[in-house]
Amino acid sequence: MAFKDAFKTFPIIETKRLILRSMSKDDALTYLQWFSTKEVREFLGSLAYPKNIEESLRFIDNMNGIYFTKKRTICWGIALKESNELIGRFEICRFIRQSMAEVAYSMAKEHWNNGYMTEALRAVVKFGFEIMDLHRIEATAATENEASAKVLHKAGFITEGILRKYNYGNEFRDTYIMSILNEDYFSNVVNGQNV
Repeated sequence: MAFKDAFKTFPIIETKRLILRSMSKDDALTYLQWFSTKEVREFLGSLAYPKNIEESLRFIDNMNGIYFTKKRTICWGIALKESNELIGRFEICRFIRQSMAEVAYSMAKEHWNNGYMTEALRAVVKFGFEIMDLHRIEATAATENEASAKVLHKAGFITEGILRKYNYGNEFRDTYIMSILNEDYFSNVVNGQNV
């Protein structure tokens, strides 16, 4: 399957415990509630978050619209497979020449430290390389955000350097630039490593 095939119908990804699916208006209140927690907002950078239910509904509509009309971002809701409860959000975006992309994510605080984000990230990396045929997937994480850097390392990302005083939303922070290449991913798959 090629890059363009990922935009024919919204891709649903299942893992052992999670479903990555499109978000609907039924998710709007849950989505809004995550961001009442300061810790969730702290490292979002330019990743927008809603301040009220209207913004939450508008965000979900906009992200679905960008996928279905502009074919430039896939924004999944991360839901628990057992209950379909929305616990996080995951984007693959900023595609360059249909060969490189960036990932960004957030999760409700009460679901931190359960391995959910690592599980979701590994599934999106697999999708990016095996389905979209990407060459490179990258991510940024503020240097103070050790938890995010740890998640990225567990999924096979390598730290390439630090972007000094990088534009991080409304402020400037030193920020790790990290990536995984398709050759890294497929080498690990062949060698039986968990990526």
